[in-house]
Amino acid sequence: MEKITLYSKTGCGQCVFLKRYLDSKGFNYLEKNVEEQSYLDEVKNLNCQSLPVVLIGQSEPIVGFKPDLIEKALSQC
Repeated sequence: MEKITLYSKTGCGQCVFLKRYLDSKGFNYLEKNVEEQSYLDEVKNLNCQSLPVVLIGQSEPIVGFKPDLIEKALSQC
């Protein structure tokens, strides 16, 4: 399975929901907290302006808590 990267921020409610969702499904993911400037720069380079942002394989970034889009992207890996 392709790697899942999650960009999040401390105190972000949707980020918490997304992490709980991924954990409940048993998905392994790399979390990058945008409070670290290099990760914030990565999100900006993706042209995303809100969190959470999920990257799955070569799919387009998924912004927000959208389980249906995450499942679809994972099924295409």
